[in-house]
Amino acid sequence: MTNIQPGQEAQQGKPPQLPNSGSENASTQDRAMEQIASSYRSGKSVAADNTGQYRTACFSCRAARQRCDRRKPCSRCTSQGQTCSYPLRSNRGRKEGSTNKPDSLEKLLARINESPVKDQVIAAIVNSLNTGSDNLSPPLTDSPGFQNQGLEVSVNTTTRSESPELPDTTQVPCPCFKLERESHVVSPLQIMAAAIAADLPTTSLCPSHTSRSKDGNGLDERLVEYLTPRSTHQKDWHVLASQSNNTTLKLESTACDPVTARLVDQSDVSLYFDLFFKMRNPLVGLLDPVLHTPESVYNASFTLFSVICALGCAISTRPRDRILYPTLLSLAEASMMWSIAASVKSLEIIQAIICMKYWAPLHQRQADDPYWLHLGHAAQLAKELGINRPSAVTEQANALAPDASTEFKERMMRNIERTWLYVFIADKSFGIATGRSLIVGWNELPPCPCQWWKKPMTNPSDRMISGLIEIRVQLLEALKQLGRGIKTPEAVLSWHSKAFEALESTRNKACSTHDPRIATSLPILAFYMDHSIMVLNAQAMRDLKNIDEEVRCAEFLTVSRRAFDVARRALELALSDSTMRELRLGWHNNQFIMVAHAMTEILHAIKRGNLPPADVVDAATKVRSVPRYLEDMAQELPDTSAVHFYTALSRVFASQVEKFVNVEDQNTDQDAGIDTNLFVPEWLKEVNGGSLDPALWFDVGFLSVEQPSFGSADLGGVEDLDNLTFN
Repeated sequence: MTNIQPGQEAQQGKPPQLPNSGSENASTQDRAMEQIASSYRSGKSVAADNTGQYRTACFSCRAARQRCDRRKPCSRCTSQGQTCSYPLRSNRGRKEGSTNKPDSLEKLLARINESPVKDQVIAAIVNSLNTGSDNLSPPLTDSPGFQNQGLEVSVNTTTRSESPELPDTTQVPCPCFKLERESHVVSPLQIMAAAIAADLPTTSLCPSHTSRSKDGNGLDERLVEYLTPRSTHQKDWHVLASQSNNTTLKLESTACDPVTARLVDQSDVSLYFDLFFKMRNPLVGLLDPVLHTPESVYNASFTLFSVICALGCAISTRPRDRILYPTLLSLAEASMMWSIAASVKSLEIIQAIICMKYWAPLHQRQADDPYWLHLGHAAQLAKELGINRPSAVTEQANALAPDASTEFKERMMRNIERTWLYVFIADKSFGIATGRSLIVGWNELPPCPCQWWKKPMTNPSDRMISGLIEIRVQLLEALKQLGRGIKTPEAVLSWHSKAFEALESTRNKACSTHDPRIATSLPILAFYMDHSIMVLNAQAMRDLKNIDEEVRCAEFLTVSRRAFDVARRALELALSDSTMRELRLGWHNNQFIMVAHAMTEILHAIKRGNLPPADVVDAATKVRSVPRYLEDMAQELPDTSAVHFYTALSRVFASQVEKFVNVEDQNTDQDAGIDTNLFVPEWLKEVNGGSLDPALWFDVGFLSVEQPSFGSADLGGVEDLDNLTFN
């Protein structure tokens, strides 16, 4: 592996550049500017009068506040070698209500054309008009008409247009077609930057203005530099090399990654990457094995490199790696936190945050886990980079690999698009599993992400990503519909039946294909989809319980049976499927929560009764087998892994199931005489029940409508958890 020197290619804050200038490129820019200007010209223009003089002074003389002889060209422009241009019409004598356009646009275009930074300004205006966003560069005007007309030109100047929506071959209506896109809002900073961009060429041509900047007659260098557009993509290597010695949070360049710190060698790195992409990445599918080789990742970001090394080392069976893992984990966390604090703007930082949060060690209290803060930074950083917009994806791929082949650029674009899709997925996964508020709205998704996996140069795991988004959009849309109507048992059951059938249909059709290219990701997708259906069932049962405290109505029993069947199916997948068993050491934290949720649903369904004895025995057997299954996993994973916590929790659920099944076999009252100490592990018996964190109980899987069989007096605040479920 080649060890790069940090900061060798550091960007110096330069604004974005267009392709290399040349006669052909210049003529293209002139045609683009002329097309923008021509769309604003009225039917007839005002040229020179009968004497050969224009009615107004030329732009250069007016900007310098000098007298103009109004010839073409004027004597002043001829003597100074400047381009002499005039407005196409005069605004003198305009009457109120006149439909003629003012000549401010022509002034602006003329100044841009004369500017020595013409390429940068054109790049900024084309980019802003094409994307309609305020992330990459400020627009040169806030006029709605200007944006609409400029969009027609930007379509022609973009190297890759937005691809048309692909047909849905599964014959399932894509839920993404219903999504409404957010409109663009122009900020005051954009308006101010547009004014500076308009005056920048004049200032550059007139040094006297800069010298008089302290008197308010020009622009000083600091103001120009502050508002000059620049590329938002950075490397953490560059930021590290440029950090000040007096910075509050400083990262030592000699210990920023395992290789630089001389903790591992190339063979270790190869092993860690192989383990990560074999055991962990298939369960998430965020990174592309073709693009994310050890060499390429190291050159792109020491933060992502450190994270992959730590996560791969965690599942290594070598004794040396067991000792080394805490150090690598600490190094990865330090690099990630430094990148967040230093506001490093790169795609790899987003990927590093998402990977770390899925496999992060558990905190002492779930409420102290700052995953929501880190994921919020990743989501905002993704919007800042503009990867939520197809046009920005194309621009970034071209900028990162300008000389690469078409196939490689396509793969780069898939890598960027996949990252934004997974920001949405991670937001929903953590939000639904732990009850946190959601950050990214589903109306921020790109067009038709359900069919995204069919694009060129995608990975086999991309089918799982598209399926996850499809089921989550359907779930959230269904939950939104539930809150609109009057809630009666009949209405809730009718809503649940329709939504349940839609989600089941989506699952069956998405996971029934026999395409060998995506076959390995389908069991994982089926497990995730089952959990989304479990969330739907839990919501319906909660609303039915709020209507009828006794929960003995026929509607509740119908939903309860559906929830039992789905939970049993999810456990069967997690414990028996060959793919899930092969990847068991790569399970991330949310998968443990999903398994705990399934055990909870089975536990409560058995407690409620009205189930066939054969189904009860089958489900109880599955629940009893979970502790042993997790214990085997725990023996091969570090002590900081979440598997140890959920192993202890699974013993609690297995004990409860054992008790309920025995009580049912003896034909006794299921709710009478239950010894709560039977359900509590030794580590929990030592804890004062009144001090337990309610968020902890929510996190470990009590997502159902019923609380565990502990007294409410012992667990203060647990009764309020229902209000947190799907906020």
